[in-house]
Amino acid sequence: MKTLQSDNDPVVLVLVGIMCWLSIIGCVLIIFSYVKWKELRTRARLLLVFLSIADFFTATGNFFGLMFLSEEGNFCLIQSVVTTTSSLVSFFWTVFVAWYLFLSLPGRVPTSKNMVFFHTCAWGIPCVVVGIALGFNVLGYNPELWCWVAADAEHYLAWYFFSFFLFFSILVFYFIYFLIYLK
Repeated sequence: MKTLQSDNDPVVLVLVGIMCWLSIIGCVLIIFSYVKWKELRTRARLLLVFLSIADFFTATGNFFGLMFLSEEGNFCLIQSVVTTTSSLVSFFWTVFVAWYLFLSLPGRVPTSKNMVFFHTCAWGIPCVVVGIALGFNVLGYNPELWCWVAADAEHYLAWYFFSFFLFFSILVFYFIYFLIYLK
């Protein structure tokens, strides 16, 4: 059985390109259906639209990264910023869709206060994280991982750890917030 040894394998590149386009088409259809049909405009579907916007930028950034795989410089930096931010935003909206569905169970009522919290965290935290990374000049080209944390950045392994630590901290924060909110 043949195993893939490189991300530059043509089969992998074609499959990634197909998946990017399927994601882009799916996101556009979700956004279009929300805009086109007023009867579909519920708060839960609005959360899905925000998730689709983030996923659209992730898929588009990944596709352009695929097209210019070995490019370094400004393009790689922009692609790194877009895909890193949109991936984090997508993660937050996925969590908030699940939370909103939980709040929609009988006996619980989602409020507009939730939406303010959702927007603040889903858009704000990723922008702060990526802004810090930009400030320390660690985003860029990494031949093993495409454009993300640059391989030549000082302490790039610490940034991998930082992203994992931040992810774990945010999960703990959500857990504590939701426990307090449930009381």
